[in-house]
Amino acid sequence: MQQASALGYSSFVASFSPDTGIGHAVCMVYLSEKPPADYGWHSLEGWYGFPVGNYVPIDYNHVCELSNAVEEGCSLRNLFRPKEIYGRYI
Repeated sequence: MQQASALGYSSFVASFSPDTGIGHAVCMVYLSEKPPADYGWHSLEGWYGFPVGNYVPIDYNHVCELSNAVEEGCSLRNLFRPKEIYGRYI
């Protein structure tokens, strides 16, 4: 089940936010296969050239789920490669 890049797992930075306002950045780890049922994950397809598959969130000390920093009504708005957003405010 593990999908690894040359340096380890493929990871991306996601932004969860409401329709207006400030978002919250979360690490998303890519898996090519469906994670176990007890994992929290997002299935993504057609996201601006990102790999089709399943993404497991890591949010503070919450693995496979989002922390309470992602408020009700927030949605996945953006997905980035880490080197593309270095030093940016998302």
